[in-house]
Parts: sequence; structure tokens; C-alpha cells
Amino acid sequence: MKKYIYTMALALCGWGALSMASCSDDDFNDKPQTIDINDVILTPINGGCEVQWTPDPEDNNFVFLHVEFTDHDNNPRSYNVSRYGSELVTPFIKDKDGNIILNEKGEAVKTVIKDLINQEYTLHFYAYNNENNRIGLGSRTITPLDYKQCEPDSIFSVSIAAKGGRRIILEWKEPKIKTSSTSDKVFFRFNFDNGKTETKTIDLGVRHAEFILENSGKCTVEYGTVSAVGKEWSKKYKGTLNVVKFYNIELWEAKDKTGWTATCESEYSGQGTDKLIDGDINTFWSCNWEAPHLDKYEIIITLPEEQDIVGVILQQRQGGQDAAGIGWWRMAKHFSIEAKQNGAEEYTPIIEQGTLTDEGATDKDNIGTAYLAKQSFDFESVFRTKEIRLCVWEPLNADFTSEPKNLCMGEFGILIKDPNKSDE
Repeated sequence: MKKYIYTMALALCGWGALSMASCSDDDFNDKPQTIDINDVILTPINGGCEVQWTPDPEDNNFVFLHVEFTDHDNNPRSYNVSRYGSELVTPFIKDKDGNIILNEKGEAVKTVIKDLINQEYTLHFYAYNNENNRIGLGSRTITPLDYKQCEPDSIFSVSIAAKGGRRIILEWKEPKIKTSSTSDKVFFRFNFDNGKTETKTIDLGVRHAEFILENSGKCTVEYGTVSAVGKEWSKKYKGTLNVVKFYNIELWEAKDKTGWTATCESEYSGQGTDKLIDGDINTFWSCNWEAPHLDKYEIIITLPEEQDIVGVILQQRQGGQDAAGIGWWRMAKHFSIEAKQNGAEEYTPIIEQGTLTDEGATDKDNIGTAYLAKQSFDFESVFRTKEIRLCVWEPLNADFTSEPKNLCMGEFGILIKDPNKSDE
């Protein structure tokens, strides 16, 4: 019987079942020299520990330090620390281009053991040679620092879709939650262009959510997880999200503006308000810069029939130069929108002060080649009207003009509610 057990043990050794790839027998060729296990530096960290070892450059048989232990879930774990990371053993290394450079990583080599909780662990140390034969070095105990101070786990495969009515639909995946995990909630943070931020939190394990935001417009999104003590893991979602209050249709091209009229008390010859609604981005309205300038320029846009308007679109004057050859766009920085409703004599304020940008400029140092994008602004409710008052004031690029009240605008359009789609 004893002979049978011994034979089976030898067979298991050969198959790698009793150790990494060989038997743990102290009698073998190229045997590493033993070391004082206390020379291995163990440093507790939050939720783990760092193992640091300085190899003997003369002991070519001690190839790597091996660490084994059983964790809090009764799972076996093992880690290796190779001697070849030490500058004592490998004084020269190659950079990313393959050039030989000095190894400045230090004499010691180390590994970090993570995902541990607040308890004592017994670590067993071994010295391995190139043939995967090993000798035992002894054991030591280590108690990590508080694992609750570690960052939570990440989420991945995040999908975000914006629907009408400021509705957001989210999906994501989560890793398997470990005992050592500090993850408590999943969060999504919506950072709008107007400086407002909304954050939504969801319980772990749900992996999908649907909710309605308070704000609308373009925004960037951060997503991540948060721990019970407030530690965050976060990542920026690719691209920009456009959160809309209503499903809408653009009235933007020339064919969409048939029958529209636009008037302003200040316009320059050949650059009248008709250029603001002609559907051509290469034309523009300009104030009369040969007459006294106004603090604000009021432009009245009249439609042939009432529309359910849910937003406006503005496009700055495209790149150009003045007659003197000094580059300037005369772009507007601020605007307001008002409308007359139900035959009223007075205008109702809709956007009291909106802010425009030079969004889309491809070459801000070479103004003549820049292309400025459309900028959409959503209303908070539907305004049924046929008469809109647009006001513009203050230059966006004050450095480009000696006259801060001399302004232009490239194109104007509206967003109307799509009658074929429900926003609820």
C-alpha cells in the first residue's frame, strides 16, 4: 500500500499537481541558496500588501521569489517576483524603441498583492530556479490596512441613449463582486454646457436604468462606481450626448424657410437680414457699421403660419476678413429669444440670455479657413407662434475688433415639435 501511495505521488509531481511544475524536493541540481525570510520587506497597504525582495546577483539559481497563501474566501493564491527586474541583475534594459539604456528601477524587485480584507494572512515563501524546482524559505504573517479605503471596482460596456422628453436609457456590465470589493453604487454624472450637473445613482446588480433629467442640451457624461466611504472610480463616456426636451424637426435649409421674412433697423448694404434666413452659410447679416452702433440688435423673424417651436438654431458668421485685411469674425457672444403668442401685442421671453461660442472652428489662427458649426438651444416648453424676436449683443472675439458693438450673424433656424412622435 505504501509503495502504491509513493508511486502515485511521483506521478502527480510529474503532472504538476503537487507544485507549479515539479516536486518540492530540496535535493536537486542548481539549487538556490536559502535567504533569511525577514530580509523580504512586507509593507501593508489598503486592501493588500507589497512584497519587496533584493536578489543576490551572484545566485543565478535563485530566479524568482514565489509567494503562496490562502485568502479569506479559502481560495489559493500565488505570486512571483523575478530577479531580472533588479538593476543588480539586469543593469541595462531596452526602451520602447529597442535602445539599450540604464536600468534605473532600483536594486529591489517587488509585487503588490491586492483584494485582501481586514484580517491576518500567512504568506509562504519559496525560491525557484530555472527548472521550476524550489526550496522552502519559511512563512510570515501580514495584516493589510483597511480595505474599505480602496477604490471601488469599475463597470464596463456602458451604453447611453438620449430620447425625447429628456429621457435617458442606460446599460452596463459589472465584474463579479468579490468579498474585498468596496463598490456600493453605480453613478452617471451629466455635465451640461451651461455649467449645470446632474448625477444619478443606481444599486449594484441592476445593470440598466431609465430616467428623466431636469436639464436638456449638450453634455458630457462621466460614469463609475462609488464606495460606502465615498471613494470613486470614474471614466468619461466617449463623445457628447444631446439631451432633448422634445422630438423635433429642423427648419433650417432654404426650402424650409419659404415665406419667412426678417427685419432689423440696422443692416449693411448687401448684408441684410434676408441673408440670415437664406439657408446659405456663406452669407451673413451685418449691422450697419457706417452708422451709430446699438447696444443690442433686434431682428424680427416672421413665419407664414404658426409653428409649435421647441428651440432655435444659430450659426455664427463664417471665417472672413475685413477690407483692411485684419482678420475678425464680428461674432456675437450673447443672444435672447422672445415670441408673440395667441395674437398678443407683447413678446414673451423664452431665452433671456443665451451664450454663443465659436464651436466648430477648425483653425482659429487662420480665420479665413475656419468653419463655425450650428448651435442648437432647446426651449423648456412649446411656444406656438409665428413671430420671433432675436436680439444679439457683445462680441465673442473682442480681440479681433476695435468696435465691440459691430456684430454679424450667419444663419437662423428653428426646431419645431415633431407631430408624429410622442415625448412622453
